[in-house]
Amino acid sequence: MGIENFLIISDTGDFLFSRDYNGKNQTNHTDLSLLSGFISAIRNFAESIGEGQIRTMVIANRKWLYTTKHDLIGIAIAAQEDNDDLIKMHFLIPLLNQFIEEYKEELFNHSGEYTVFDSFQEMTDTQREVYRAQAAEQSVDLTTRQALTLQGAIELVNIDSIALVLRHAANHKLVLVGDDFMCKKLGALIQSMIPIHVTSELNGYTDLYISSKYPNNPDIEFSTFNVDNRGWTHQKYPSAIYEKIMIQNLLKKKGLGDMDLILLFRKEYLELIDKVTEYINLIWKYKNQTNGRLGRELQAIVKDKPKIEFLHQYIKKNIGLDVEDFLDKSKKK
Repeated sequence: MGIENFLIISDTGDFLFSRDYNGKNQTNHTDLSLLSGFISAIRNFAESIGEGQIRTMVIANRKWLYTTKHDLIGIAIAAQEDNDDLIKMHFLIPLLNQFIEEYKEELFNHSGEYTVFDSFQEMTDTQREVYRAQAAEQSVDLTTRQALTLQGAIELVNIDSIALVLRHAANHKLVLVGDDFMCKKLGALIQSMIPIHVTSELNGYTDLYISSKYPNNPDIEFSTFNVDNRGWTHQKYPSAIYEKIMIQNLLKKKGLGDMDLILLFRKEYLELIDKVTEYINLIWKYKNQTNGRLGRELQAIVKDKPKIEFLHQYIKKNIGLDVEDFLDKSKKK
């Protein structure tokens, strides 16, 4: 648990600064491949991120938070359990701002010599300690609460509703309202099945928010599930076929305990999310072609329609790209 890596790169892809807290003597080839692909995807679509906006993705079981400012991209890689708000407020944003302020002359007249930025290591280490102190004091892990079992949740609200709350937490913003105790138990189950950001208030970084009553926040688009009457308000997605099929298939397996079911669900879910970087790089590669090649290449990665639907929604929320729009353009002649 904690910050594992911090990087600052230019919008042209140059590594200006990096700090590795994994204690490895050499870079893992898998990590390097993931990092190169991820950075390429961010650079290609930096405009869709929006300067100052924080985006979060889960890749290879780790949380990647990234933001842009003044043609620089800051990336923090952390454990899934770490709190996005704390990383954002006490690590990523302060460090990127400090870097720009500390090296504004070097950045303006950069000669290609990167050792000039080595002195930033001390600031990074100091800020990491600030983050760790804040995390120890403020971070509350929802999964420490007693969660509903998957079987119990299905009996309580039915399998379709479980699939839908998972979909809305992953690809939209989900608010659970009603009985506080049951909301927290259902919320803990959701967080154990998929990596999401639970916030103490409804804001732009929320994946899941728990409230005793319907929140009044006209500036945020969200969907609400009432655990008392099993009803939806502003339901964004009518169905969640991918999640429902996965749950049904897991329940058919004999001899599995509830934790086994949850871990297997999470494993398959993360394997699908890992396709995002490959997806985005193909969109960039074929974005100006109108021969339908993009659709064929993407289908070679994921063929199953329910998975494709989920992945397109996930990319739109977390990257800000409309895959369907790119596919439509690729077919036009």
